[in-house]
Amino acid sequence: MSHHTAAPRTTIARWVGPAFIAAAAIYVVAEAIVASAWDRRPYSYVDDYVNFLGSRFTEDFRGYTISSPLWWLMDIAWALTGVLVAAAVISLSRRLSGWRRSTITALGIAQAVALILFAVFPLGQDTVDNGTLALYLIGAFLSIIAGNCLAIVTGLSRRLLGLPRWLGTASITLGAIGLVNIPATYGWVPTGIAERISLYSYLLWVLTTGIAILRTSSPAGLPVAVEASTVVTEAVLPGKVEPSGITLVQRELPAPTAGQARVRIESTGVSFAESAMRRGRYFGQPPFPFVPGYDLVGVVEAVGPGEDQSLVGRRVAALTKTGGWATAALLPVAELVQVPHGISAAEAETLIVNGLTAYQMLYRTAKVSAGQTILVLGASGGVGTILVQLARQVGAQVIGTANPRHHDALRALGVQPVDYRDPELVDRIRELAPDGVDAVFDHLGGASVNTSYGLLNRTGTLVSYSIAGKLDDKLPVIMYFLPLLAKLAFWNYLPSGRHASFFDIWAGSGKPGTPKREQFRRQIRTDLTEVFGLLSDGVLTAQIAARYPLAEVAAAVKLSESSDRTALGKILLMPDWPESDTPGN
Repeated sequence: MSHHTAAPRTTIARWVGPAFIAAAAIYVVAEAIVASAWDRRPYSYVDDYVNFLGSRFTEDFRGYTISSPLWWLMDIAWALTGVLVAAAVISLSRRLSGWRRSTITALGIAQAVALILFAVFPLGQDTVDNGTLALYLIGAFLSIIAGNCLAIVTGLSRRLLGLPRWLGTASITLGAIGLVNIPATYGWVPTGIAERISLYSYLLWVLTTGIAILRTSSPAGLPVAVEASTVVTEAVLPGKVEPSGITLVQRELPAPTAGQARVRIESTGVSFAESAMRRGRYFGQPPFPFVPGYDLVGVVEAVGPGEDQSLVGRRVAALTKTGGWATAALLPVAELVQVPHGISAAEAETLIVNGLTAYQMLYRTAKVSAGQTILVLGASGGVGTILVQLARQVGAQVIGTANPRHHDALRALGVQPVDYRDPELVDRIRELAPDGVDAVFDHLGGASVNTSYGLLNRTGTLVSYSIAGKLDDKLPVIMYFLPLLAKLAFWNYLPSGRHASFFDIWAGSGKPGTPKREQFRRQIRTDLTEVFGLLSDGVLTAQIAARYPLAEVAAAVKLSESSDRTALGKILLMPDWPESDTPGN
């Protein structure tokens, strides 16, 4: 982690909140006064502007006198609220990639430019010429079109932007209503009540989005005073040792430098990767001694020079590969993913490496769709429990292998469970899927992939993502990986219509500082935000097998490697957790 790059800014400057609230309040009051004097005959805004804009409402209407400064103030306040929301949405869109990011940026800029055009050109004029009037009307028209389109795209991207579900629904609804009513608004369709629907739909979206963004972007806690360095406790693997040989050490953790953040760790996990590293059998692991911990969730305590100080106090998640088994860690700011409000540290931890693995295998590698049947080996594990929930969400039928003690829990998730120790396992699966399955997710490796490949239908996909079945073998791990990769490649060249691949979450990560690494980070950020959104929406349920304090790391590792586990899901290490909590054990 010696190379650091600045993260895309995904937070909102603190002054935006007071500015938005002040502008919105000014607009609402000014609009109320102006509207109370408005001659509400059923003709269009264009007619209103042509008839009344020249005098800027200095005439007396229905007993009210509207002065030019009040009208100007209303226009400027309206423009300011829209520009601030557009800037905020563009800022949040930096965590996105692809068409969503470019579309939001383009619409946001268009909306801001149109609003400035609308507010500035008539400013300070008691009367306006036809050219200025045309610019005023064009600015108003374009701002409403761009604003309502931006509302729809924001609603479609609300999970990735970290916005609440109600705002996504409201944004799409208000944006669609606004676009449909634009012809009526500008007099192209003779109507009465529809004249202001488009405008007010857009204004309501601006107000609700502004308030929600301010709430969503508020820090998850107050910034704390941070000393230059701090003492951190770490669980260290000194070598190839039994779980009892993992040692707790304390050391001085320096202050973050440019590109870094210091994160107080709330939750990290114990998984197959750490068990393999303990044996020296994880491909690409660092030399001993080192601190394991493939992923983590925590709160930012400090950031390095030049970084966004509003990150301090926020809950974040990170995919680290190592370093998570500690009370605090220095991490690249660019690799932090904000955890949405309402998701606990424990819940978020179950979804980082496990959720990313399941999500990418299902949607990007196997491309599972509704009506298909899949087989998940180890369906009761950390990856398996998320994989089966995602598959059920897209409408696939799921067969899952697991210990019989987990079968009831898997049935509750919509899975057809089978005993992984059943000597007639293959026949049992063929009974459930006579024509073969559309995809198999195999974490065992070795001879298991032969069986898995044979269970595919004519166009099925095998996804191998681990060699857990070879964890205790003595040969170097590379001696298993190379034959496995060669076998999968050979199967892909056969004219059978079937596909086979090995999934590696780090594939395509590139070297530090390269465009490939930045693209990898954006993809991780996008996918993990999507998975967090599924949890917030209730599509996923966090499956936690047990919680342990960091001091009991040996017991957590033993449980992770035990065949006596009775609880589904992931085993967590939580440095501040008071005592072990092992559901079902």
